[in-house]
Amino acid sequence: MIKLVNVSKFYNSKGVINMALKDINLTLNKGEIVAIVGESGSGKSTLLNIICGIDNYDEGEIYFNDQETSYFNQEDMDNFRQKNVSFIYQNYNVIDSYTVLENVTVPLLLKGMKEKEAKERAKELIKKVGLEDRIKSKAINLSGGEKQRTVIARALATDCPILACDEITGNLDSKTGDEIIELIKEVAKDKLVLMVTHNLEQCEHIITRKIRLSDGTIVEDTCNAQDDAMSTDELLDNERKASAGALATITKWNIKNTPKKTIFSTIVMYAIAFVVVFLISLGTYLDTFMTFGDYASYALPFDDRVVVYNKDASKLNKSDFSSYDQKNVVYNSMVEDAVFQLDAKSGAAFNPTGSITPHLDKEMTIVKGREVSAPGEMVLCSYSKNDSLFEGLKLGDNYTLYYSPSFQAFGDAPHDYLKIVGFAFSPKIPQYTYVLENTDFNLLSESVRTAELCSVDYTQNRHVNVNADLMTYEVSKNVNDEISKPRVMYTGSDHIKVDSIEVEYFKPHKIVITDFDLVCVAPNPLEVPQVVGVEMPTDYLPDDIFEVAIYTNEPRKVVKDMESKGYEATIAGKAVSKSAINATMSKYFVIISLVSGFILNLVAYVIVSRIYAYKIKEFAVFRSLGYLRSSMSKIVHNEMSLIGLISLVIGIGTSPIIGIWVPFFKEITTCYTVLGILGSIAIVLLLSNFLAWRLNRKIFKESLVKTFKNEEAK
Repeated sequence: MIKLVNVSKFYNSKGVINMALKDINLTLNKGEIVAIVGESGSGKSTLLNIICGIDNYDEGEIYFNDQETSYFNQEDMDNFRQKNVSFIYQNYNVIDSYTVLENVTVPLLLKGMKEKEAKERAKELIKKVGLEDRIKSKAINLSGGEKQRTVIARALATDCPILACDEITGNLDSKTGDEIIELIKEVAKDKLVLMVTHNLEQCEHIITRKIRLSDGTIVEDTCNAQDDAMSTDELLDNERKASAGALATITKWNIKNTPKKTIFSTIVMYAIAFVVVFLISLGTYLDTFMTFGDYASYALPFDDRVVVYNKDASKLNKSDFSSYDQKNVVYNSMVEDAVFQLDAKSGAAFNPTGSITPHLDKEMTIVKGREVSAPGEMVLCSYSKNDSLFEGLKLGDNYTLYYSPSFQAFGDAPHDYLKIVGFAFSPKIPQYTYVLENTDFNLLSESVRTAELCSVDYTQNRHVNVNADLMTYEVSKNVNDEISKPRVMYTGSDHIKVDSIEVEYFKPHKIVITDFDLVCVAPNPLEVPQVVGVEMPTDYLPDDIFEVAIYTNEPRKVVKDMESKGYEATIAGKAVSKSAINATMSKYFVIISLVSGFILNLVAYVIVSRIYAYKIKEFAVFRSLGYLRSSMSKIVHNEMSLIGLISLVIGIGTSPIIGIWVPFFKEITTCYTVLGILGSIAIVLLLSNFLAWRLNRKIFKESLVKTFKNEEAK
């Protein structure tokens, strides 16, 4: 059955070569119960491990049914053990976290049995070794004798032609040892039994052959060997790989039977899953509800304010907004983001500047006074409840409202007279700014829409941005006669030539005017022409709509509606001004996400590898039972993938809870999409499997014999 020809084995210890076995020649056949004896260090266990494919040899040849084995690689050895060798160890090598039933079921699953069928067969074998009353006990809670009986039952389950026993009574009392020897005799029929032992007297009555070693050589071989070789399958034919069902069952047991490992691993993977979900949701949040660019800097950053525009700055169709309550719609809403200034005309020390709107934030709180109820009234809202912010302003007084502070240099600038009826605050208003609420917004917008800056294009196409003020004839009255077309006012030489005026009509919308009059309003001592203003007829500017603000309790629904009509739509409260950090984050968001995941994965590996350290022995036991390394690797991948998915579900589920204390997380959770969740699943599975790959490299770093020796040393 097995033939060893001049087999030698060497060990290299710190550069010193030691010979463990030298020129071993043996023939071993079925039906033999062989005792391998000798002093400690004589090579007994090494010989057993080499015969059974746990360790390799350096010289000579081992034949199994006349087939050479020297060309075997590690997987070939695993396959050989799977079909031909059952092991019983001195240290038992049970799977501590498994029950007796599960320990015995494991090799039956490898044979292709379904879990239910395998458990029924395992129960029969457990009864045979007298452990039926401990069938549901975890192996870690068994006595030494009970563990050895469990291993014998497991060896019976593998039903292999070779039974390898390494000091199986070494850790047992004499009575229990005698019982185990009798069990070996009972199960040894039609098998080759190899027993390494220090206690020959205990097993001498059952052995058929004794081999004594000394210093790595055979010094005695008392042999009653039979000549009939046992007929078996070819060594590497019909390789038996664990089925997906078997691997799934073992994965389930590993997760269920080691709750501490599972919980700690889940906590670690939760950190990864949570960050992945956060980053993907943040990306959706930024992409959907935040805008980077010219349209994103809003003076009124309210969550219930949806700003609608065309990306190319073209005009909008008013009929597209007819389905909304017109009280909640502000046409050409750029006016709301224009600058106003209140002037008490009474020597008030504090003249606030800010923005104007017919709608205040829903989170606004009245500090003093009341809300507006009639045209000509206003409520001044700030970012704080601090009364000192309204110092110098009095409820009930009329104030002059200038729509552009720079206009005051011209004296009569676009303005209205309004009465303050209330002071309020809102946490949504940017710091150091104010918002004025007024019911008669159409009057204000008519005045403000002409209070914009313009650019002047000189001859030879030189574009000069002079920041000249744009004024209406009715308001400014700088020229006594009525005008029918724009007038460009300048100082200095009367030889100036201007080809066109580019009016910034609610930035970034522009109108180019080519038909206008040039009016010199004052001489310039330096005779350098300077454009100082542009005067416009009241009906000259178009009534086209370029931007609309919709105030709503369902901003995201409005965003989707507007986008379905081909418009750009932004929730003002979610808009972010374009800045270096935002631009960088937008541009490199994917890189940031991957780098964050990679760093977390490194940290996770350090932690999880420590958690899995004690599992190395268990995986070695699986390999000794015939599970190929590739199959065991799949189990680790299955475990980490399942734990990763569980962690992802927990991560998604706990985000709203965290949002109770951190409002931003509440916002983020509203950005979960099917595509985002699928992306999260893909990334978590990718990171989980990368982690499993690294764990497998550590778990299977050493050969089987080295793994067992390291565990024994511990």
